[in-house]
Amino acid sequence: MRNLFLCAVLGVVSTGVAQAACKDPPAPKVDWTGCHLGGANLRGADLREAQLNGTYLQRADLSGATLAGADLSFANLYKADLSGADLRGAHLDFANIGGADLANAKLEGATMQKTVTVFAKFEGAVWIDGHVCTGDSADTCP
Repeated sequence: MRNLFLCAVLGVVSTGVAQAACKDPPAPKVDWTGCHLGGANLRGADLREAQLNGTYLQRADLSGATLAGADLSFANLYKADLSGADLRGAHLDFANIGGADLANAKLEGATMQKTVTVFAKFEGAVWIDGHVCTGDSADTCP
């Protein structure tokens, strides 16, 4: 019921992917919309095309995770470890990645409309347009 309510509030449309309970293991296309996964160890997890809109992932370890094509709109990734994560084509619109570590992450083709990036680290990350962020990249990718 909670996920149904959040879907209505966030305007999420079902894509026919079976919803997983918030405690189910990570998997491609899993639907964890609105789940509370703060501090979760998801290091190296395969979450391709996962539905993570509105998901609470504050301080989660997503280092080396595959999140290509995932929907992370409105997700809270404050101080999450996304170093080396594959976020190509992911949707990070309105997400909070403030203080997150995205060093060496792949962000090519990702969308980041109104994404909070304050104190986020992008050193060595491949930016949405394909260029590599410099060593002193914080808050944005020059």
